[in-house]
Amino acid sequence: MFCLGRNQLTTIPDSIGKLINLTWLDLEKNKFIHIPYFIENLSNLQTLKLGDNEILWLPESIGKLINLTRLDLGENQLTTISDSIEHLTALTELCLGNNHIEELPKSIWKIKNLNILRLGSNNLANLPESIEKLSNLNKLSLGENQLTYLPEKIGNLSNLKELYLGKNQLTHLQDTIGNLSGLKDLILGENQLTHLPDTIGNLFNLEYLSLQENKISFLPETIGN
Repeated sequence: MFCLGRNQLTTIPDSIGKLINLTWLDLEKNKFIHIPYFIENLSNLQTLKLGDNEILWLPESIGKLINLTRLDLGENQLTTISDSIEHLTALTELCLGNNHIEELPKSIWKIKNLNILRLGSNNLANLPESIEKLSNLNKLSLGENQLTYLPEKIGNLSNLKELYLGKNQLTHLQDTIGNLSGLKDLILGENQLTHLPDTIGNLFNLEYLSLQENKISFLPETIGN
């Protein structure tokens, strides 16, 4: 484990690339604009924390870190994601929140072991039907984007426990939301919802449901079933 977080670093020595047995590297809360090129040599890395920097882009070489299980790139200046991310098939947690991402690459749907995907506070206007391919997701965070609707196939994420959709522009929910019977937390506050589908009553494991600051004028009889 090598922790260099919460400093003022803009670069680190090339010699760190020789630490080939390193499994954890923490560079969060520094001043990096780009990811050091030699990180690709750290092939045994399992956790890479790069959150809260000023990173503008991901190098193609990020795809060489095939043993990564956790990658944190939140709170940077990313607008796109490198397609090479598809090679990070061991990832179980990916944080891309608080960036400027407008569209997700198709390559992200190939990371099928993901349990946690954080995409909140970006500029996403839509979520493709391909989201269903991430069937192992437990937590999906999409709050503070520009979403106006959800894909029907979001209902195929049968392992989902937490779904965060607050502070978007959602006007309605798909009936398939009711297929997410394992949901415990559903956050829908600060959208443009006028009603809820009857299938909301199928979410019998819900422990927390947030609906504040919408335009809902009535609730379905099925809620609370």
